[in-house]
Amino acid sequence: MISIHHYGHDSSTLAIGAIDLSKIYEDSSSELPIEIEPFTISLETDDATLEKSFDNIKTYLQDIISFSLAQIASEINP
Repeated sequence: MISIHHYGHDSSTLAIGAIDLSKIYEDSSSELPIEIEPFTISLETDDATLEKSFDNIKTYLQDIISFSLAQIASEINP
C-alpha cells in the first residue's frame, strides 16, 4: 500500500511511503514499512523545483513497485 500524508509539523510538507500489508491477515502486528525511506516534498517550493521533483517521485514509485514485485516473486518461488 502506498500512502501520501503530511510529514512533520508543517502542513505543506508531504511524505510518500509504502507499507507491506502481505502479513496483515496472519498477524496484524507484523505490518511493517517497506525498507525504503519515505520521499518527502514541500509544496512551498518554486515551480521549477517542484517540476523536477516529479521525476524523483516517478523513480521512487518505480522502486517501491520493483521491490514489491521482487518480494512477491520470492514468495511464489522460494
